[in-house]
Amino acid sequence: MPARRSNQPSGRVRVYPDIPPVPAEKFYAGVKKKRGPQRKPLAEVLQSAKREVSNPYQSYTVSYKLRVLSY
Repeated sequence: MPARRSNQPSGRVRVYPDIPPVPAEKFYAGVKKKRGPQRKPLAEVLQSAKREVSNPYQSYTVSYKLRVLSY
């Protein structure tokens, strides 16, 4: 087995970045979320007229069901 050279790294090589990290104060300066329009009070909001609730199911009496069956 050959002997290792001491001047060559073995395994992983550590990489150092060339640019310094940016301070958080400079990065976040002036960055704000754009807000939407202000909410209107309930008195100013246009409200549509209430619709009548219709029941899609209908119940039939026993006598009606017997008449339909006998038809």
